[in-house]
Amino acid sequence: MKLIKETNKEEHEIKIIEENKKELTRMILIPEENINEINSSCSYCHNIFLGDFTVLQCEKCGSYYHKPCLEKMNNEIKACRFCGAKIIFEE
Repeated sequence: MKLIKETNKEEHEIKIIEENKKELTRMILIPEENINEINSSCSYCHNIFLGDFTVLQCEKCGSYYHKPCLEKMNNEIKACRFCGAKIIFEE
């Protein structure tokens, strides 16, 4: 849902101008041997990747997460913290 504030000299109001489904994303498992090549930090906890946890990457925006951080984030907001896309898990 996007909101826009319309203003004129007499009146201020907020109107809904667009409501879309959230985009969806999958999380891609990074192979253990490639974790040390990641030149980024976890988008949730901001710690670098040392190889002590499984690492996943958002398919939509490319942000990386430790698996425990992704699980916490999914319990909290059920979406990628960086791009806002809803996380889908394939079973």
